Amino acid sequence: MSENENERLIVTSIKLNPRYNQNIYTAINDEHIYMFKSTDKINLLNVIYYDKDSGKINLSDEKVGEEYYKKVISELISKLDTVEITEPHIKKMEADLRKASVQVLKSVLSGAPMIVRFHMDGDGATGAIALYKTFKKIGELFNIERFNIGWNPNRGISYDLSIYNSDQYYLNNFKTVEKPLIFLTDFGTSPDSEPAINSTKSDIIWIEHHPIYEGFPSDKVHMYINPWMYGMDSNVTAGFLTAEFASIMSGEFYKDLEGASLISDHSNFADLNDMTANHLATVLDALTVSEYYGPNHYRISPAYLSRIIDNKEQFEYVLNQALFELKESLDIGVRKAKKYTLDDNVIVYVVDYKYIAERDYEYMKHGRYTTKLHDKLELETKNGNVTMVYFKNYISIRISDSIVNRINLLKVIKELEDEKLICNGGGHNEAGSIKIKDGDGEMEKIISTLISKFNQEKSSEN
Repeated sequence: MSENENERLIVTSIKLNPRYNQNIYTAINDEHIYMFKSTDKINLLNVIYYDKDSGKINLSDEKVGEEYYKKVISELISKLDTVEITEPHIKKMEADLRKASVQVLKSVLSGAPMIVRFHMDGDGATGAIALYKTFKKIGELFNIERFNIGWNPNRGISYDLSIYNSDQYYLNNFKTVEKPLIFLTDFGTSPDSEPAINSTKSDIIWIEHHPIYEGFPSDKVHMYINPWMYGMDSNVTAGFLTAEFASIMSGEFYKDLEGASLISDHSNFADLNDMTANHLATVLDALTVSEYYGPNHYRISPAYLSRIIDNKEQFEYVLNQALFELKESLDIGVRKAKKYTLDDNVIVYVVDYKYIAERDYEYMKHGRYTTKLHDKLELETKNGNVTMVYFKNYISIRISDSIVNRINLLKVIKELEDEKLICNGGGHNEAGSIKIKDGDGEMEKIISTLISKFNQEKSSEN
């Protein structure tokens, strides 16, 4: 068969594989994408000819320019469906989301590597699953089983230097026409992320919804999209926003995932009467209590989460077990809660999580538990309250929406950091966490200091 009878492609990505001396190449034209192994040395933008019948690759001396590549990748992108954004809050961000989607699609379709790192909770998981489903659909369209994408849950709220270095190690294994991408969602707007931001060699596309503190170096991030920049707040959740972003690339909406994101992250836009979204939020909150699953200790991934939520029997098992554990643990929390009253009669509940931890529940976690316990206690106080649940070196705090303007939680945490009373802390004004120092009596001291500062917040308000 002559070269002219074979399919003409250009090489756009090389995954280096020194151990087996078999690099993995991605080659494209304006219709198709192929991935293949070869021991031959092939350079980027080289032209190859692919025999679809035999799978044989024929090399050539021809090389195309970047303009030709841009035309080809644009043609591939044009074959994908999209949606019209109608949600008014997302509409404000649509131009930036579409611009970011083009870069993500160029990366995915050309074989450039991408790390998707998502916060390991219900909100972060919903966005990651929507992205996974989007890339899976694109893969089916172009007959690609697996793109060069690494999926990583993030347990903490910071994108610290060690995590960045791990991500960069993976990205460094490629030579590509497009720059490697790091995609972050639902975490990282924290001073602890600054060393990584200042060190990055890759483009970062970042979808967030946590408050942006003064001095955060968003200008050093390739694309940072946060509702706070568009006149909104954290009630537009990162999972909801990431799912809408995924819809732009797939042509499909992920309404159940969006609803679950709002419920999981306690958004004012959540529809608590939507039982499908409610149950999905419960299951995703349960499945993400640990970053590992199974006897072989696999990392939590969107593929694993999708398998569970798409399987009726497995979904029902997790849901029922999680609801049982939740009811039992909340009853314990209500019984064990210590009650403090601030000067203006705002009630602060304090609970030691050890009473829950000793039950060794499968689907219960400190931070999630604090939110659920706060909801239950809030029904009793009706006028709003503060809930603090502590365990080991951590305090998880929730504040009712009705008093969030009365107590500025992030300001209080910042004061504790500045006074060097704690290791660190962060979150939202409605929900935050603190890591305290080691030492006898430290927990009692910080809880007492917090209650005192909550009272001072009222005094400064006057």
